[in-house]
Amino acid sequence: MQHSIWRPLSALSLLLFSLSFVPGCSEPTAPLTPPPPEGTAIFQGSFGGAEFVLQRLDQTGPDGSFVQIELVGKNLAVDDTGDGVTIDVAVRNLADRRGARVNLYPQLVVWLENLRPSEVRVTNADFVLPDSLAVLPILPGDSVWGFDYSDELGDDGVLSPGETSGYRSWHFLDPGLVSFSFRANLQFGLQPNRPTVGGVVFTDLNRNGIFDGAEEGTQLGSVQLDRPDGGRQMVDVGLDGSWSLPAKEAGLYTVTYHPPPFATPLPFCLTTPNPLRVLLAPAPEGGARSYDQANFGIDPAPCVSSAFPPVILRDRRPADVPRDPYQLLEVQLQDRHLLRLRIGFSGCSGDHPIRLFAGGQFAETSPEQTWALLSHDSRGELCLAYFEEERVFDLSPLIQRHLDQYGSRGPFDLVLEDFSGAQHRIRVP
Repeated sequence: MQHSIWRPLSALSLLLFSLSFVPGCSEPTAPLTPPPPEGTAIFQGSFGGAEFVLQRLDQTGPDGSFVQIELVGKNLAVDDTGDGVTIDVAVRNLADRRGARVNLYPQLVVWLENLRPSEVRVTNADFVLPDSLAVLPILPGDSVWGFDYSDELGDDGVLSPGETSGYRSWHFLDPGLVSFSFRANLQFGLQPNRPTVGGVVFTDLNRNGIFDGAEEGTQLGSVQLDRPDGGRQMVDVGLDGSWSLPAKEAGLYTVTYHPPPFATPLPFCLTTPNPLRVLLAPAPEGGARSYDQANFGIDPAPCVSSAFPPVILRDRRPADVPRDPYQLLEVQLQDRHLLRLRIGFSGCSGDHPIRLFAGGQFAETSPEQTWALLSHDSRGELCLAYFEEERVFDLSPLIQRHLDQYGSRGPFDLVLEDFSGAQHRIRVP
């Protein structure tokens, strides 16, 4: 079952929840005074078995609906011998003051983060995420703890307006039983069975264009979804290479993968079509069926464009190739890996074979450098007609050789010596 996910991020959705303890004291504690600054919450009621409100959230959902939610607690217990604190917490769905009645669907998760002091930790969370996956901005080194309430929504699996979920116990390790604070927010679904379009960006090890169990997803780039109604959505690829976007209706969608800028010094090639055309079929109950196989395979090795001939690598300058006269009129590096040359020569036609050779070994200069030369075969033509030709060569094999020898070190120079002996230095980034 697919669900839309809403993680409210506005300031109103943040809960900074402060607990004060007196070590060795088991009596109920009065509410905090004076009132905390804006953005924090205090107990409404005493610390004990009675139910109290931690925080009330009044939010606008992504579909324009208004939702009001309370986090309610009870049974706050302090274990002064084991440095532990326990509180039972439930989620209550309220009718908004505007009268909106919105059902909440799984996956319903309460996330806790920014525990201060940092020595305080949650010990029984369902999910523990590193700070790189945090929903809210947190300090380096922190973690995020999630409590899943999806199984606490009653027999129908829906948290209806006026309904309170089952309670979950939150256990904290609090060395010294010092006062501490944390922030919380909610993740929940707003619609059941909402169709989605998704897939995985993966390294295609066998280059067959199929995502199989031996291949891993990769967090590179973003995916664009163009809808039948003309709308457009974008999403960054996740840590595991997966991506997903909600779909509104049945119809023909266009999915386009965008690699990150400067992801690699070599051409970025895919083993799967890009863009993809995805047809979402209508569902019997209305809407559309989801599709989760819009995958994009990345070629694991640098790929050479088939449109242009590659440079030919030699450890020594070739002595047996034709070096018939020509003029080198223009030299230009394009897209970091294409060498565009404009050449003038005489003959009976303009289709003379011209190849580019380069040294596969680099001189230890600053930056490193290697040689290059053009091979021109006039095929013995005696005609005096003059031609100017533009030839483009792919430097990818040479760039890869430099990467193999020097890793991620900076650019190198390609010194191209033309027929007249003049040298043209090309800085390859």
